[in-house]
Parts: sequence; C-alpha cells; structure tokens
Amino acid sequence: MKITKDNINGEEINLELDKLERGAENLIREYERTNKKLNSSIIKRDLKKLNENIKLVNKKKQGLIEYFNWFLKYYSKNPRPRTHKAYKKGTLRTIRNSKEKLEQFQNQYGYLEFESVTLDFHKNLLNFLNKQKLSDNYKGTIIKNLKTVMNDAYERDYHNNLDFKKSGFIKPKSEAYNIYLNQKDINKITALDLKEIIDNPKEYYPKGVSIATLDLLNRIRDFFLIGCHTGLRIQDILSLTSKNIEIVKSQKKTFKIISLIPEKVDKPVEIPIKKQLEVILNKYNGYFPRKVSDVKINKYIKIICKAAELTEIDSHKKIPRYQLISSHTARRSFCTNAYKEGMHVLDIMSISGHSSPEVFLNYIKATPRDRLNQIKSHPFFQ
Repeated sequence: MKITKDNINGEEINLELDKLERGAENLIREYERTNKKLNSSIIKRDLKKLNENIKLVNKKKQGLIEYFNWFLKYYSKNPRPRTHKAYKKGTLRTIRNSKEKLEQFQNQYGYLEFESVTLDFHKNLLNFLNKQKLSDNYKGTIIKNLKTVMNDAYERDYHNNLDFKKSGFIKPKSEAYNIYLNQKDINKITALDLKEIIDNPKEYYPKGVSIATLDLLNRIRDFFLIGCHTGLRIQDILSLTSKNIEIVKSQKKTFKIISLIPEKVDKPVEIPIKKQLEVILNKYNGYFPRKVSDVKINKYIKIICKAAELTEIDSHKKIPRYQLISSHTARRSFCTNAYKEGMHVLDIMSISGHSSPEVFLNYIKATPRDRLNQIKSHPFFQ
C-alpha cells in the first residue's frame, strides 16, 4: 500500500517500498529458476536481508525545521490527536512565527536535529531570543510550540529525545500589563468629533504615520467600539457580515443579536445588540463598516484616543494612557465593564470564551476590592 503525500517524506517512503517490491519479485524469480526448496524460515531470512538497508521514515533521522514544515502543512487540514480538530489560521500563524525564529537560530548555531534539543540548546535559544529583546510571553510561546512539535514527532517514533519534557525546559512567562477603558472613556471616544484630528494633524500624528481620511478614522473608531460592546476579538469583528445579524423572538419581545462561531472558541456565540452598538450599525444602514486591517486599527486608535483626551499618565508605565491602547483593549474593556456591572462571570465567559473563571478574573485584572463589591451587591447581602 502506498503512503499518502500527507505523510512526511511520503514520496521517499514510496520509493523505498517500490525497492522492496522489486526485490521481492526478484527473489520469486530466483526461487523459480533454481527450484530451491523453500520453507517459511528461508523466506523470512531472505526478506530480512533484503530489508536490512531499508529504513522506514519513522526510523529515519529527520531535521527539526523540516518536521516543523510538515507539521504546519499536515495539521492545517487534518485533526490534532488531542483536540480532534485542525489548527485555525491564527494558531498556524503563531506556530509559523516560532518556526521562523528557530530557523534564525539554526542559521547561527548550525543544523537542528531532534537530538539537538537539549537543556543546553534551551539555554542557548533563550539567550539568542533575549538579544532580540522579545517579551517573556513571546519567548514562552516559541518554547511551547517547539515542545508541541517535539512531542508530536516523539509520538510518531521520529526520535527518543525527552529533554524537552524535563523541568528545566521551561517556558518563560511574565504578567503582562494591560489597561481597560471604563464607560466614561468609551463615551469620550464615541462623542469625539473626528474633524478635530483632520483639522489639526500636527497635534495628533506622530512622525512617520500617514494622514488618514475622515472615513477611515470613522470606521476605525467604530470597529473599536464594536469590540467594546461585544467583547469579540478583532479578527472575529472584521469577519462579521450582515449574515451574522439575527432577529430573535423571546417572551413576546423581538431583539437583534450577533451570532457567530469565533475563530478560537469554535462553538456558537450569541451576543445581544445593545443600543450603543445599534447606533453604530445604523450609520451603515444596519450593517457593519467596510473592512479595515487590524494593523491600521492599532495604529490610528491611539491617535483617536489622544484626541479624545485619554492623555493622563499611566501610573505603571509612566506614559500617556492612549499609547497603551490597541484593538484588544476593546475586548478587555467589555469583559471588565460587564463584570463590574454585575454580569455573571459564566455569562461573560460564554461570550469571551475563557476556559475558567480563574483565567477570566486574571484577564480582567479583578482586584480583591472588585470582588468584594461584587459580593456586596449580591441580593444575599442586601
């Protein structure tokens, strides 16, 4: 039976199988020519000799980067053994970025084999990444993806190296600092007359950033506000179309919702369309704004927030707050504001897709006083 092209080095395997088949046919002809008396032991012995120089791919020495390439291609279409699902585009992009960093390391330190991945390798890799001034979390993601690929190769019998499973093969991690916007901040962004930016570009634009049109600024602000009112990731927001807007009838009431399957959650999510969001959609005849790249959103939302006077100095980073705002700030703001308004954690998580209340509460950076306020507002304590 031929090996499919999905298998790493499938063509090479099939070539070796062809050699085995031709060798077996030659043996048969040799037996017929000599009228050799045969038994199972003789046939097994001859086949063993034929196969002794053939190494199937799962016993073959395989380069790490080559396996990374196969891994990306294969699991973009085929389900992972643990999750029974193929990787989504966002995850594949992250793994591909990790592979590219390892390729850079390979160019400097030499060819990487599975046996190369030792504790010394781990130390040298982190030193290499430190010189690039990458964040701990970025370095941790590279190590995590490396361990995932190494484990996949191990389970397929490509190597027996288990150094990557040792306790010293750690994934760097640090507590990321992020801000959120309260409702007052969001109202400032909503009420901002964007012509202020158009009329005074020198006051708001940093060097090197091209001047945006009023239409572009409007759409960027609206996509950001959609995030503030839905809690969706920017990739999911930019994928929304009119097909995602549905009308629901419940208890003799009719209301609109956004219905979708987010990229990272992979299960249906339904979000009621609040009044502030409906105002935005009505600007576009009930639909969503024309698409803008997430790169432009991250670049220009800072300018918009500066014009909205979110300019106070952040006590932790010691820079103006608007400089810390990105498209993801909208999602964090939704989750944090919903929590502080008393929405049940599990209800927020049904939208945000967080895996546990502990992960969610860390995500919104809920303080002990926030938790106390939630408990105090519960009817049990009234």
